[in-house]
Amino acid sequence: MTEILGIAGTGIALALALAFVRSGFLERRFSYAPVRELQYSPSDVGVAYEDVWMESADGVPLHGWFMPGERDVTFLWLHGNGGNVAYHLEHLRDLRANLGVGVLLFDYRGFGRSGGVPAEKGLYRDSAAALDHLKGRDGVDPKRIVYFGQSLGTALAVELATHETPLGIVLEAPFPSGPYMAHRMLPFLPMWFHRYLVPNRFDTAARIKRVKAPLLIVHGELDTTVPHEAGQVVLAAANEPKEMLIVPRAAHVDAHAVGGSTYYAALRRFIEGLG
Repeated sequence: MTEILGIAGTGIALALALAFVRSGFLERRFSYAPVRELQYSPSDVGVAYEDVWMESADGVPLHGWFMPGERDVTFLWLHGNGGNVAYHLEHLRDLRANLGVGVLLFDYRGFGRSGGVPAEKGLYRDSAAALDHLKGRDGVDPKRIVYFGQSLGTALAVELATHETPLGIVLEAPFPSGPYMAHRMLPFLPMWFHRYLVPNRFDTAARIKRVKAPLLIVHGELDTTVPHEAGQVVLAAANEPKEMLIVPRAAHVDAHAVGGSTYYAALRRFIEGLG
């Protein structure tokens, strides 16, 4: 009888633990690392900008920065899972200097000055709201918007592209899915368990099969957060035209700093090839 009660107790404890994992609390704790305070602005790196506010479909206020460009191409910048827009200022400055594109860089819910709490479906809504804002701006050609995603933002860029086809997509350090990344970290556990363990899917490899826009993937050779093999899985699933740049000695989303002129030359060729 004692053994039966012990087994039952263990089963109940396991069920409660799995339910806790499925609640999303742990995933929010470890999948997102937002920072609220904006310590700097584009003017600190010599870039003129406009503070903009948008509203997601469920009423969450979103904050961002818009910078017009010399080209008729505008980047919708979808950053990674940590920090906020102020963490990308040097990259922003150099991107505009080298490419001359306009940029909308914004924070998802829970990041920077934006309201709300991060969650997968909410981030998809935020990306759609940012695109709507960009398409409605005077001086922005809605047919010449490029989605520029980094790390977590690559999943948002691809999901958005299944609804609104962009002029092109640039993905820096993409990953096939949340369960794929969990399996890489804990390979001794079966994939079905990871699919259960990770409620947030971010199914980039599955979704990108439905995307018809030209694609450029950029990945650091030494990326240990999202290994470049993960980016190659996304590349293999994508439609043509597609290409991949692996930047030697670069780690996670620092290809712009490590690759320098090689990185920006690849982006420039890609943009100019869009017509």
